[in-house]
Amino acid sequence: MRWFFRKTTSSPAQTLLNTSHVHELGPREITALSNVGKIKKYEAGDFLFREGDRNRNTFLVVKGSFRVTGDGRNNPRQSVIFGKGDWIAEGTYLKAPQKLSSVIARESSAVLALDETALSSLDRSLETYILKKIHELACSEMQRLSALQESSSAQSQYLQDYIARYVDEKSRAYDHSEMLQTMFNNLPSLPMHTNRIVQLITDEEASPREVTEVAREDPSLVSQILKTINSAYYSLSQQISDIQYAITYLGFNQVYQIVVSNGMRKIMPRTREFQELHDHSVIISHLVFMICQYYDRRKSSTSSTIALLHDIGRSVVLLLKKQNPKLAFFIGLLDTSEIGAILLKAWNLPEAICQTIKYQKLPEFMPPEQLPTEYKDNVALLYIAHAAYEYLAGNTPEDAQTNPFLDDYMKLLRFSGISIEELVERCILPNGDGKINTLPRHVRTFILGHRKQPAKNVAFG
Repeated sequence: MRWFFRKTTSSPAQTLLNTSHVHELGPREITALSNVGKIKKYEAGDFLFREGDRNRNTFLVVKGSFRVTGDGRNNPRQSVIFGKGDWIAEGTYLKAPQKLSSVIARESSAVLALDETALSSLDRSLETYILKKIHELACSEMQRLSALQESSSAQSQYLQDYIARYVDEKSRAYDHSEMLQTMFNNLPSLPMHTNRIVQLITDEEASPREVTEVAREDPSLVSQILKTINSAYYSLSQQISDIQYAITYLGFNQVYQIVVSNGMRKIMPRTREFQELHDHSVIISHLVFMICQYYDRRKSSTSSTIALLHDIGRSVVLLLKKQNPKLAFFIGLLDTSEIGAILLKAWNLPEAICQTIKYQKLPEFMPPEQLPTEYKDNVALLYIAHAAYEYLAGNTPEDAQTNPFLDDYMKLLRFSGISIEELVERCILPNGDGKINTLPRHVRTFILGHRKQPAKNVAFG
């Protein structure tokens, strides 16, 4: 007598589900899922979905594993791993479903995919189970990210404190270096009238009349202003011979630029490297002045003068290398911000100028609250002006890493909620339009030559 047996076979979905570590599900639930879902297989590197995809699909990992990634295959955004038994439902339950990241297979893997129709066909208890698993995974991930944030914040604070201590220790070492002091003693000083003007304009209460009177008292300064304004540097259509008219036409900020620029030219070498540094400093100075028109006009003269002198340390290094060619390698290792601050202090320039130049690089490493209170505004103005310079020069965030503290410094200057692009296009360019013809030729060329779109003026509170 032959016995006949019917061989009962499970569907591929049931087979995978039975080995997927979904211990809470019984045979009825597994059968229900396998009837409405579809098994999809992926090889290592295949995308389960991409950022921006719009659908309400939910996935149960039944084999292998997946990870969250950025826009590219080799660009992990965060170390989130989905293994067997995990549910992936990013964006499924949002009002406007959209995947907020990309998920990629780490190895040969498979999922049970449930579309919106399949989900809606499940009974309430099974749907509740799926929601519970998704919620548990989300809570677990939030706890992990919270712990990671606390750890990152502690590390960041440690590094900020370390940099602050390092800057202070290095500053003391520079101050007591006999070799540096000997080198500085061989450097020329700023002309006397330049120093007097700088001293005066750093007083926020100084009136334009006082500055004019100082200029009139020094025939060489009057000659400097007239010579400069009538040079090809400004490219004016007619000769100007009246000092009062020249000062009125240029504005006091331009007069300060002329005074300090010419003073610097007298003491620094006539080389291409120095000229490039000088041209850069003049542009930064004008950008600072324009930004101050929206932040605090009383700081315009002081801050733009600081900007004009901010690279003095780099200029000094060039000069020291020329004077000491055998030590050129070691001189190149000097901190130019420290060098500049020490030199300006030796010239008896105001503390606000010296300290701002000393701290000018710190915004790359720490937020504004870590800086000395009395100098943070000037440091922020110098930093934001450089960011605007980079934007005008065409250096987008893709060309260089974005500073994590940029928004903090924008907020300090009351530019909350706007980008560097908006600051330039809506504030700096309209501000420059009114006096574009009074700007030095290379400044006009730089600003107008890099304009992205027609400027629209805007007011900030």
